[in-house]
Amino acid sequence: MSPVDRQGWLFPERSGSFDGIDLEHLNPADEDDRTILIAAEHSDWVPTLEASAPQIQVNGRTASPALHLSMHEMVANQIWNDDPPGVWEAARRLTAIGFDRHEVLHMLMSAAAGQLWSVLHDHLPFDHSAYQRALDSLPESWLDLDDDLDDDLADLHGDLDDDLDDDLADLHGDLDLDEEEAQLRLALDVLAEHGPLAAEDLAGLAGIDEDVLDIVCELPQVAHLANDHLAFAPCLLSSVVLTHRLSTDEAGADQLALTVDLAPLVALVCDDDHIHLPGGKLATLDGWLEEDPDKPALSGNTVLRGPPGWLGGAEPGALVGLRLVATDPDRRDELGYLSHLEVVAVAAHDPIPDTFGAQLRVSFDRFGDGDGMPVPLTNLVYQLAVDAPALTSGTLAPLNELLAIAGFEVVEGYAGPVGTDWRTFSRLSKVVHTGLLHGLDQDDIMGMTLICKLYLVFEMQGSREISRDVARAVGNALSDPEMAETFAHAFCDAQVMSMDFLAALRVAAGNRHAADLAWVESLIASRCAALERAEACLRIGLGADPRHAGLLGDAAWYASDRGDARRALRHLERIEDGGDYGGRIPLLRSYVTVPTNGSPTGRNEPCGCGSGKKFKHCCLNAAPENPVPPLPERAPWLWDKLRWWLQRVGPMEDFVFTTLALQGVTTEDEFEPGDFGLLTAMDLAASLLLFDDGAIGEFISQRADLLPDDEAALVRQWASTKGALYEVLGVRPGEGISLRHLGADDTFEVRERKGSGALEVGQVIFAHPLPDGVSTQLVGGVVPIPPSRVPELEGRLVEGASSSTLAMILGDIRYRLTATSPS
Repeated sequence: MSPVDRQGWLFPERSGSFDGIDLEHLNPADEDDRTILIAAEHSDWVPTLEASAPQIQVNGRTASPALHLSMHEMVANQIWNDDPPGVWEAARRLTAIGFDRHEVLHMLMSAAAGQLWSVLHDHLPFDHSAYQRALDSLPESWLDLDDDLDDDLADLHGDLDDDLDDDLADLHGDLDLDEEEAQLRLALDVLAEHGPLAAEDLAGLAGIDEDVLDIVCELPQVAHLANDHLAFAPCLLSSVVLTHRLSTDEAGADQLALTVDLAPLVALVCDDDHIHLPGGKLATLDGWLEEDPDKPALSGNTVLRGPPGWLGGAEPGALVGLRLVATDPDRRDELGYLSHLEVVAVAAHDPIPDTFGAQLRVSFDRFGDGDGMPVPLTNLVYQLAVDAPALTSGTLAPLNELLAIAGFEVVEGYAGPVGTDWRTFSRLSKVVHTGLLHGLDQDDIMGMTLICKLYLVFEMQGSREISRDVARAVGNALSDPEMAETFAHAFCDAQVMSMDFLAALRVAAGNRHAADLAWVESLIASRCAALERAEACLRIGLGADPRHAGLLGDAAWYASDRGDARRALRHLERIEDGGDYGGRIPLLRSYVTVPTNGSPTGRNEPCGCGSGKKFKHCCLNAAPENPVPPLPERAPWLWDKLRWWLQRVGPMEDFVFTTLALQGVTTEDEFEPGDFGLLTAMDLAASLLLFDDGAIGEFISQRADLLPDDEAALVRQWASTKGALYEVLGVRPGEGISLRHLGADDTFEVRERKGSGALEVGQVIFAHPLPDGVSTQLVGGVVPIPPSRVPELEGRLVEGASSSTLAMILGDIRYRLTATSPS
């Protein structure tokens, strides 16, 4: 059966309204609309949901209403996307033997519930084989099912929503917070008592699992040594007084700039904003989060400010002594020893031993198999304290002076011998960071570093000759889409040289990996706006492999930007198991017309001319060019072009962070995990990055030349848009709304068919209204703002707050609205 049959079974023709929304106007391809359609099928539950009743009766079984609807939505998404395919196959089989559609959905939910219980309650990975077996056991297992599982799931749902502690524990492996805290403290106790330990030995002695070990490794108090050993940093440096010569600015402001001298102090940072001092006092960090807390640049941009007189009134040029102290184990903060910093009066540092430089090199060579690559300065200091305690006892000279005498230099928090190839190291570091960002495992990251080294040789020698075996090995590695995306992301700054490297690989590899390597070359060309080269690579790649998913997806991207919906659709529909490509196929179909009646038709659907043949075998190739719809009708398409660019080459890290923040952050900046409105959050994140952070300017510089002229002119108008607050003055359901800009106090009309029924007169909303060439439309999601939060958000908007700040406020509002709403 076709996707249309599958999706039509899932959401039959509908009429009427639900909660003021006309159901005929909802699009099941939109995940948020699917949520409303599912809720509409349970309209008799609304009083129960509004009363926040924890349990109801469904088919004689006890269930949580909110969880029941979530399960409906999960199964609906699986059938809609046909992923996994066994769910739709089970639905067809059960329907064929006489069960009605809604009961079939409940049967499928019962099969999914067992796996959901295992994941959430028993902390086991999702078992696809077990899920398929549960599907195959239907309907017998459904007919025999007792209430226990539904009761358990209802209890679990209540437990997960109990309080913030449980939600935060979920983020760290579904552990109970008290249990997790106890395990972390125990791990630090073991390190403090036993000294340096291999990671696996620490896990064994402390009795902690891999998830807790990962958290331990991220604690600032934990020192990372060579050979995967860990230690408790304050204990390693307990015999050391670090020194620092005060600058004029530091002495005048009674503060310390975090520089190379003070690198070990990072072990004492609590909650990313302070360090404990004796007597319960605190020194606060300003600028810490502007750097990378895991590997701060030690540039002096972060400043440590203590209480008045905490530096003892030292004059500029004087030595200040600093000691890291691990207090008694009975005095603890929330994660272990209450380690603190003592300021010590010193007249002079101890003499520098003649053996210091040689020993520092020995400790350095213990990292990285002696490959000479730089290591984090703090790790090197900790390793030296383990290897040569006598050299790291007493009052040390300032670290920057010690390093200079030993022939070392520090760049962005990393230490290496003078003459280190920092350019190569920077490239390798970027590859590793990008690989982690793309979710590569350790073996894949190692493979990426080898490809990086091959590239660096190519770059230095200017060689165009690469052996066939090497080229095919690289091609094989880059045939993995995540490896390909990682390489393109990490090397796009090299532009022409990196593209030439891939072209040389493609020539050397021959036809075997021509498509894979052409796609990576096109990715880099797209990132550096070499559009002609990108499209040429796409043509070359599709000539070698017409079914290559990455090439087809990006060829569709370019065709869509150029306004060729038919070609874009043709490419997307050739992608195996591509689903509706995130809702893009239905959107493009709405801009593709059949010559006879103008109805949207997919390649594999019956042709609109009435021949009875599939469209692709009948009128598709014979059809003339589509008539160009008026510009206002293309505004949703233009918005999708912006989102498509953002997903392909935009600021990925910012997009992920902003989307997560919109999923729910409290005013204390603590994430509350939830799955409400993820697609809406992604849409809103896109608008914040594009308009409020100005990423649309980058889109214009990279892609505007591809757009039809009127769309290029319109998107340039959009570049001046910012998110703002608007009062709803009037609502015309299914047509539009009247808005008043709270800041400028002007009013205007907005074309808004789908969302107009959900708004009420008098509401204040955060939105991005955009001109469409004739009137105004809303894109990027709308967030209703409670009256109590309007002043806060108004103030942030006046300040010109960044997308991340706005996302955290809007995420908190969305979370609280969702937590108190009936759905």
